Amino acid sequence: PASRVSDSPYGRAVVRDQLRYYCILQPVPGEPLRALLRRRPQLWIYHVGWIVQSLGSAIAQLHAKGLLHAALSPDSLLVALDDAGGVPQVTLTDLGYATSAADLPGLWHDGAFAPPAYRAPEMLATPVRPSLAGDIYGMGMVLYELLIGTPPYDYRGRGDRAVVAAVAQGAILPMARTEDVGPVAQIAEQAVRRSPAERQADAPTLVRQLIRDGGITRPRIVEPPAWQNPRVLVGSAIVLLTGAFVILAAMSFAEIIDLLVVR
Repeated sequence: PASRVSDSPYGRAVVRDQLRYYCILQPVPGEPLRALLRRRPQLWIYHVGWIVQSLGSAIAQLHAKGLLHAALSPDSLLVALDDAGGVPQVTLTDLGYATSAADLPGLWHDGAFAPPAYRAPEMLATPVRPSLAGDIYGMGMVLYELLIGTPPYDYRGRGDRAVVAAVAQGAILPMARTEDVGPVAQIAEQAVRRSPAERQADAPTLVRQLIRDGGITRPRIVEPPAWQNPRVLVGSAIVLLTGAFVILAAMSFAEIIDLLVVR
């Protein structure tokens, strides 16, 4: 019931032998991006751009508070597509590690969140080297997968060691979709470069590139191709919050919701 959610919006659970705190939201429309891509591997380019712009807006707010996500992947998002061709509603379903770059090494638990196929190369090193650039890489991986319709580093049926080696070597799947979305493909390729210094400086920079170079402005209501008729599923987003509970206490519930739900 709504009253119970508002009265007691937090809880805790043990996930993979780690104590996790979570926040319960009201039901929101959408389906996991992973499921959406399995159903429709080639999304309309405007939907691709709008999804990543919304993700970038949320990550920028997280970074503005001095916090890193450090575990972005398609599993981090719920997406509700608009039949009329409008901007999708995107919900960030977790805040990842939600901690500072300085504190992250002490909280890092290998394999706790994003699988190795989605981690920045510097986050596969020992010791890990967290920075804002790691989240830019995560955004780039989401964008790259939205464009090619499959994980950039195919981890299915492969062990973690083989995947880590592929990421370390930069053996990413080729960008097969370039003719119709060339500038957007270049933005994705920059964001997933192995060197953090070669990626976009921050989330707003990547979003601006999508608007300026990719031509994906918003809001803009344009009819999608006839074959794109999305089905909207309604689910409850259970938002995993990681790290010490004091991180939650430092942010009001309203601030957390502002970070998670981007329209």
